[in-house]
Parts: sequence; structure tokens; C-alpha cells
Amino acid sequence: MKEVMIPAYEAATKQIFTQISSQMDNGLQSLVMQQQQQLHEQQRIQKEENEKHAAKSQQQMELLDGMMKQMTQMNRMVESLSKEVVELRGIVGNLSHNVGGGYNVGGMPAPPQHQQPIPQRPTPPPPQRNEAELCREEILAYIRTNQYEQAFTKALSASKGEYVVFACKHADLSLAFGNNNNMISNNATSLSQPILLCLMQQLGAVLITSYDKEELRIELAWLQEIAVSLDTNHESIRRHVGQVLQQLVANINAKMAEGDMSLRRPLQTLLQVIRGMGETMYLR
Repeated sequence: MKEVMIPAYEAATKQIFTQISSQMDNGLQSLVMQQQQQLHEQQRIQKEENEKHAAKSQQQMELLDGMMKQMTQMNRMVESLSKEVVELRGIVGNLSHNVGGGYNVGGMPAPPQHQQPIPQRPTPPPPQRNEAELCREEILAYIRTNQYEQAFTKALSASKGEYVVFACKHADLSLAFGNNNNMISNNATSLSQPILLCLMQQLGAVLITSYDKEELRIELAWLQEIAVSLDTNHESIRRHVGQVLQQLVANINAKMAEGDMSLRRPLQTLLQVIRGMGETMYLR
């Protein structure tokens, strides 16, 4: 009996273990294949995201380089115009000193001036929607849908400071810089570092020519928020940030020199923040 039962039991047990082993091997192979497929899918998604991020960073760098070149040209034009104004003032002063009482520079009586008939101007055509209106409407459309990156990209690409100020007027400062409960953290910002640097540059440039109290208040508020949100070591702006900060310090000092006491405190506060940012760059 033992000679029959024991070999049969051993054979049945061996068969069971063989089946279990085979099923486990098949299950492990299936699990490994699933994990490999998931890994390949994750790698593909990550590769696509990296390519999109690289393309976006390249666009931002090109925009930043373009803005820097435009601002350099504008600064040169302003310096040239300032010199010409000084020269013209000197010429006008000399003429007003030498000319008087109806006599010209040579002391001879000035020839009589004959009044020319005023030409009739043609009736102007009815007003049409110009590029400025279209640009403002597009900026507002982005702002209404909280697409701040696109809104300020459009404003900056127009290459005029008035569009940047217009966007700042209509944008929500708390949404742009994350000072609200809807953002993940108080340090979050919906604007990229290149856009922040371009905004700082443009707002610093228009600060010199702004005299409207409300516009000055908005410009200073945005500059203050940008100053505390800008990452000066970010790879996308690191090689440009020093030049922008230096120019902004010069513009703030020029604005303070105008002597408006109501602006002195906010300008001094902003200047301290900017200098704190540029300590490692030896800004003074």
C-alpha cells in the first residue's frame, strides 16, 4: 500500500508545485511587462514636457534679448535728444538776446511779414479701430481670463511703456504675485522670471516720464512686488539682471532729484530693496 500511495502523493505534489511555479513565473513576467510599459510611457510624457519647457524658455530668452536691445537703443536716443535740446536752448537764448524791437541779428529792420492764408483742412475720415485699440483689447481679454503671462507678453512686445502701464492698471496685483488664498504658496507667481525682468525694465523707464499720481502709484507698487519676487540667480535672466538693476537705480535717483516729497518715501523704500538685490553685484 505504501509503495503505491507514497509515489502517487509525491507525483501529485510535484505536479501542483510545478503548476504554481509556472503561474508565478507568468504573473511575474506580466507584472514586469506592465511596469516596463508604464515606465516607457512616463519617460515619453516627461520627454514631451521637457521639450515644451525648452521651447518656452527659448522664446522667453529671445523676447528678453529683444527687449534689452530696444531699451539700449531708447537710452541712446534719449541721451542724444537731451544734448540736442541743450544746444537748441543755447541757440534760442543767443537769438533772443541779439534780436529785439523788430531788428534782426545784423541790426537791420526786420522785413515785414505777410500773413499767409490758412489752408483749409480736409474733413477727417471717421475714426477707425487702430492698432493701439486692438492691442489694448487683446491685453484685456487675456487679463479677464487670468492669462497674465500672455497679457504681459503682449504688452511688452508692443515696445511702448504705455501698454505695460495699461496692463498693470487692469491686472490684479494679488493674482500676478500669488498674494491670495487660491495660490499654493505666498511665494508663487503667475509670471515667469523673464517677464518679471522685462516688466522691471519697462516700468523703470516710464517712471522718469510719469507725472500722473495714480500711474506713479501703480508703477511703484508693481516695481516693489517685482523686486521681492525676482530671482536674480535664475538661469534665464542671470546675465541681464545686473544691467537692468543698475539702470533702475539711476532712474529712481533721477526721480528723487525732482524733489516731489510725496514720492520720496516710496522711492527710498524701493531703492533699498533694489540695492539689497544687487549687493553681490556691487550696486551703489
